[in-house]
Amino acid sequence: MNVQNINNSQYKQNELYHNIIAQGAGVAGGYVAKSAITGTIKTASFPLGYKIATNARSVNYADNEILLSAFDDMLTKSGLKDKGIKVHLFNISALNNADIRKRCKKALEYDEQLKPTIKNKLLRDMFVADRVKDPLYSHIVGVNAGYDRINNIINFADNYITPAAHEAGHAIINNAKSIGKAIDNLRTFVAAKRIVPAAIIVGLLTRPHKEESGKPLTKLQRAENTIHNNLGFIAGSLTLPCLINEAQASFIAEKYMKPVLPKNLFKKVVKSNRLGLATYLISAIATGVGAAGAVKVKDNISAKIKSHFKDAKTA
Repeated sequence: MNVQNINNSQYKQNELYHNIIAQGAGVAGGYVAKSAITGTIKTASFPLGYKIATNARSVNYADNEILLSAFDDMLTKSGLKDKGIKVHLFNISALNNADIRKRCKKALEYDEQLKPTIKNKLLRDMFVADRVKDPLYSHIVGVNAGYDRINNIINFADNYITPAAHEAGHAIINNAKSIGKAIDNLRTFVAAKRIVPAAIIVGLLTRPHKEESGKPLTKLQRAENTIHNNLGFIAGSLTLPCLINEAQASFIAEKYMKPVLPKNLFKKVVKSNRLGLATYLISAIATGVGAAGAVKVKDNISAKIKSHFKDAKTA
């Protein structure tokens, strides 16, 4: 009888050890798969970003002056000027500044490395900005615009003015007490606390459970099943505050721009807004699909490892 107990104990320990290995390898493999899937889908955003930049750069000097005047009018009528809004309008010549060159050192070095292979300056600027993740550099070279909600600053370049009203839309949301501000705060919280990656890891740690011998599942097991089976939807839904916030900023921008801009320039502002929103939509889809794919990869890896241990035991 004692020998049987020892054997049962050893079997349970081995099974637990094998399950831990299978679960750990599955989670790691699933997360790698998630990164690969989301990264692949997000590449679709690059052509849209290129179109946003070319749309902005297709505006001549005289029309840019009209856009700037309309932008300034928006700041006044919205009350942003009374709320301490600051605007940093960059020019490529800013990179000649010693302090800025020092801050953008990595981006400038990478740009030099790409020059022999990528002759198109806009494409090179976009590749550098995407690789280095330096907002200052991307604002100066004119491949991105931004709103700094902490310091209440709108940043954009003189060759990238069509997206400026959208950033002012973000500023209006941030300086108001409304449901839009609550959504903006939620978006910031989700990003700052890395809620999406954390949710995906938690989801990958869950396991599917089935009723055995007519015994009903516990509340915890049912909760695990819900998370496990719907991780793609859960991860994707966490991007909704971002999508809503971006759409609202564009709506606000167009509300102020439409009455004061000629139709041809207003269309360029709208085009910039729609393309920008499309990039966020692609990112949201990538997040959801990546999370759903991660669960499937994790389950397949775990099942194969468990099968391997089972076959080795019976061999």
